[in-house]
Amino acid sequence: MPATTGCDGGNGFVAGEKMTIRTGSVPELIASKLIRYDETDRADIQFLFGQGQFEWASVRDTADRLPGPFRTNALVQENLRNLKTDLRLWKGLSA
Repeated sequence: MPATTGCDGGNGFVAGEKMTIRTGSVPELIASKLIRYDETDRADIQFLFGQGQFEWASVRDTADRLPGPFRTNALVQENLRNLKTDLRLWKGLSA
């Protein structure tokens, strides 16, 4: 069964004969990592940042659209601030 690829609203997808797999956007992926934001998450995010695939504002806006329990979670909000600090650091390293 041949798969097709395309783009739908910034989300990637692969469609087969019986199944379609959709991925979220990069900011959605990063926002989902804010509940934990451990060393592995930071390394993944740093890689994506190095590829130029997102801006902090897009992650902030996406985090603002998370479901209530996550959007208002103190750890998510703290890690969003930590991400902003990390992005400044990573930007300095790539300059």
